[in-house]
Amino acid sequence: MAKIAPEEKESPSSTMLFEVVDHGMVPLQSIEEDEELSEGSLFSIDIDLHRDHDHVEDHSDGIYVAVGKNNNKSSMDALLWTLKHPIISSSSTFVYLVHVFPVVRLIPSPLGMLPKSKVNPRLDEKFVARERDNRRKLLQTYIEACSAAKVKVDTVLIESDMVAKALLDLIPTLNIRKLVVGTSKSNNSYLVIGYWENHPQEKMSSLEGKLETDVEIKAPASKYHEIFKHRPHHVSNHASDFVQGCDLHEGEWGAVDSVICWKYFHDGKPRVAKVLVEAIDDENNTITFKVLEGDLMEEYKSFRGTMKCIPKGDKESVIRCSLEYEKLHDEIIDPHTLLEFFTGLTKTLRNTSLRLKLPHKLTCVCFVRWSN
Repeated sequence: MAKIAPEEKESPSSTMLFEVVDHGMVPLQSIEEDEELSEGSLFSIDIDLHRDHDHVEDHSDGIYVAVGKNNNKSSMDALLWTLKHPIISSSSTFVYLVHVFPVVRLIPSPLGMLPKSKVNPRLDEKFVARERDNRRKLLQTYIEACSAAKVKVDTVLIESDMVAKALLDLIPTLNIRKLVVGTSKSNNSYLVIGYWENHPQEKMSSLEGKLETDVEIKAPASKYHEIFKHRPHHVSNHASDFVQGCDLHEGEWGAVDSVICWKYFHDGKPRVAKVLVEAIDDENNTITFKVLEGDLMEEYKSFRGTMKCIPKGDKESVIRCSLEYEKLHDEIIDPHTLLEFFTGLTKTLRNTSLRLKLPHKLTCVCFVRWSN
């Protein structure tokens, strides 16, 4: 367990970047360190959002502001709005800067992007140091804005590929009552800055739900569509960490009403999903799978997955994965980790683009939406 100590400096040290630091107050949150990455890796320390936090002192009067990448206008607008808004009730109110940084699985090397376990430790250390400097610079911009407004500030950093889910999970974990989030115009056609009063009892309102994630790739939509329509059984050859096999049980590859069986590794376990190819729309590069049997049906009454490849110019596209489901009971959590699985699979396939007959390596950028 990483030790958390009070810090008096306004500027974050490298240790502060991976702790919830509370100046002169009881720490909000313990931070767990992965035993396998306990050598001081930049990405080895993370907030555990699933622990029991009944013992944590209530700091619900704090204002939590989600901040993104450096020079992110919507994040800075959200922070400046917070500093000027009367939701800051007194000079003792803390502003907590919440930043979600992605899980790093690949390290740049002279040979290209390689898994962390495959690179030279010295190269890994250099990359870690560079990322630490980048994150320090990112936070410093926001911290200086708070200091200029004479507002007390602390930081919360979370390692996750699912920004929206990480923020949602943080609300009951830290008993957040006011969360300010800036939304970029490019994603939602408008800018929203506001605060969210926490109502945990409303978190799960229905057994039915829908999740979506978008991944931008530098490849034509039709090419990616063809992979999962006609050659899904080749995917395991290039992304064995995610998919171990895809067998045809009924029908033929690329045909509606065919039944195929996916063998995949998810949430630390090997799993199986027998699915029906329910619909194929070549004009819109869309495939819909309906789960018939397998591990998912132990928790869901129904489960469908749709992959739509949306052209974005001649050489780029957006891969949209949509999950629609009905849970067996309200204690089942929404399948956010399956979206993480989809994102990781796509990022892995980018490194095997030649064998999969894609024109170039895929460069991925993820955006996440959720709804119940």
